[in-house]
Amino acid sequence: TLFTVYGGQRYVSIRINATDLAGNRITQTTIRSFYVKPPVVITVGPLGSGAEYTSIGKAVQAALPYSKIIVFPGTYSEGIITIDKPLSIISSEGMNLTIVKNSMFNVVADNVNISGITLSKGSIGVSAFSVNNLILNSCNITENTIGLLIMNSSVEIIGTEISWNTREGVAVYGSSKIWLRSSSVHSNGLPPSIA
Repeated sequence: TLFTVYGGQRYVSIRINATDLAGNRITQTTIRSFYVKPPVVITVGPLGSGAEYTSIGKAVQAALPYSKIIVFPGTYSEGIITIDKPLSIISSEGMNLTIVKNSMFNVVADNVNISGITLSKGSIGVSAFSVNNLILNSCNITENTIGLLIMNSSVEIIGTEISWNTREGVAVYGSSKIWLRSSSVHSNGLPPSIA
């Protein structure tokens, strides 16, 4: 497989070398070339920040699958933010400066990455229903009713603190898999729930 760039666009060419039973070698180059679109980067920030959007939810709605949404420092209050396509939502400056409150990330698509964001004061910080490969990286999920609600999903939690939620920090239902790495779940109203 060869990657080439023409005018800023990437194409993939495939070369096949084969030998038949009689020992004849056949080489076929460039069977198929097609455009590979690079991931789209969308920015979100407060008014005056120069970002394309002031709402994470509106950026998610506008994004193409596999886009990267960069969230500038600020406090965002948006209600339910449904993530229905593979996306990365990443803070530009980390969880101490990027706060999503009175909101919930409702993840209903595979291959979602949420990184560097504080989620607080919502009914549920993050919910995941029947999804694979949800990654929560360097987040702070705090002061919600339930921090993380997972049903029939696979979730990797890395460098994340889940604390001070009034009920469970983590509630897991159905056939779910969770990987907890360099993270802590503590000081929640109820112990983690697994059903």
